[in-house]
Amino acid sequence: MFRQENGKIRKEFVPRSHERIAKNAGRPCVFIPNALSGRMLTGVRGAGMVAIRDLAQGGTGNRMDKLSIAILGRSYPIWYPFALLLLLLFISAVLSIRSGWRRIAKRFPEKEIPVDRKFRFVRMSLGTGLFPVGYGGAVRVRLGPHGVGLSVIFLLRFLHPPMVIPWSDVASCVRDTFRHDEVTILSVRDEIHVFSFYGGAGESIFQAFVLRRGGETA
Repeated sequence: MFRQENGKIRKEFVPRSHERIAKNAGRPCVFIPNALSGRMLTGVRGAGMVAIRDLAQGGTGNRMDKLSIAILGRSYPIWYPFALLLLLLFISAVLSIRSGWRRIAKRFPEKEIPVDRKFRFVRMSLGTGLFPVGYGGAVRVRLGPHGVGLSVIFLLRFLHPPMVIPWSDVASCVRDTFRHDEVTILSVRDEIHVFSFYGGAGESIFQAFVLRRGGETA
């Protein structure tokens, strides 16, 4: 292993799991072993990720290492973040296709509507049968006099454009129990997939629908 001291590179034994803080050109940096080459690397700290520089024999500490990148103090292949991004895009695309979100959003594109209430991190599912696509708490809901606005968190935005479903296009909205949970089931006209909202957002959607329809739920 190597460390930099007074502009010189010296050989030193450092355990693989150990981080050595040093000063490099007046900036804080950290020495991290390169799991692929066995060489000592250093980089400037920042936001949980460290930009890796090669400090091996003959290195100047200015050339970016092409083989690995350190995240939270551990060394990974340089392609690791890109693989995670592709996996996230793939998951988002599968959820959108299976649930029918993108198709429904094309029918009811987002538009500016007056908003009475907003809900974040809403637990929702969309689909048919006993196994609809669950979105956990990744959905945001806007309630207004003209309809229901739906969107997802940034990480799942791929193939999930925001939508606004007008109250006039809601076929039914009922309260039910699903797997021991109170849920509001909202059906859209000419659509086989249904929305299921849990928690306070679901109860508020049901109350808003009943208020718009004068007590009717279907």
